[in-house]
Order: sequence, then C-alpha cells, then structure tokens
Amino acid sequence: MKPLGERVIVQVERKAEALTESGVIVLPSYAPEAVGRVVACAENPDVEVGDVVIFPPSAGQSLDWDGAPHVVLELAEILGTYDYD
Repeated sequence: MKPLGERVIVQVERKAEALTESGVIVLPSYAPEAVGRVVACAENPDVEVGDVVIFPPSAGQSLDWDGAPHVVLELAEILGTYDYD
C-alpha cells in the first residue's frame, strides 16, 4: 500500500492512554503522544520508512493492516521523530 499526497502509514507501537491509573478520563488534547514506525510513505524528504514518529492520539485515520493497528497520518500531524539511541 502506498499513501497518496503528503500522507504516511504508521504501525502503532504505543497508543496514548485514555485513562489515568486512578481511572480518570484524559481528554485527547491532554493525552500523551502515540508512537509508531513508518511502514509506507509518499515521496517525502521529511520522513522515511522505518522512522519512529510521535503523533497526537486523535490524529489520522485508524486501520487494521496485516492484523496490526496502523494509522494513516497527514505529514503535518506528525509531531517529530524519535531516536531510540
């Protein structure tokens, strides 16, 4: 699958939690970022396949691809890349 325009497909590795440990609901605008790995992207110099990116939990369109959670994001929705090293 190849996204069109300025979109990327990200396999979600860590979703933002919707509840705190005490069970209080966290509004999406205050929830921590979600993290995922880019698995497909339109030709774009800012991100590449394999990059780990962070994005707001309410961003993009969720989809199930190859039995794993993914999200299709506009490039502008990506907050930044994450370096594990």
